[in-house]
Amino acid sequence: MMYYTCRIDTNRYAGSFERPMCAFITGQIGECEVGRECMPLAEAELTQEVLEWFGDHIIQVSDGCDRPVEIAPTPGLSAYQSIQIRFNVEPPDWILAIVRERAFAFPDAETGYSYVSEKLEVTDVVFSKVEEITTPL
Repeated sequence: MMYYTCRIDTNRYAGSFERPMCAFITGQIGECEVGRECMPLAEAELTQEVLEWFGDHIIQVSDGCDRPVEIAPTPGLSAYQSIQIRFNVEPPDWILAIVRERAFAFPDAETGYSYVSEKLEVTDVVFSKVEEITTPL
């Protein structure tokens, strides 16, 4: 299986904010609906074309609940301070620019969430292609 990812690295444990951050960036939430409060920010600030692109191309991952985002290990750290959004096609440059801009804007956005006691900082946004190879048992 091949897919594309956007990994957003931060300075805090990502399990406290990954779903609201994804909703703020993309307007997408999972079946648990965590982050719904951030959707209006995306809907007000993004065009319908962008919202539809995210809706058509973000892969829902499951850990018992389908969601458009997951926490991920942060390179160089033994911690999960990153979120990862998967796409079923290679995102065009204009989508990558929107994701990057909104990721860096998230810590200062008026989302109504209190994520951590220290200030959340986005430290990097990395896009990559992933090819999972499965071997028969």
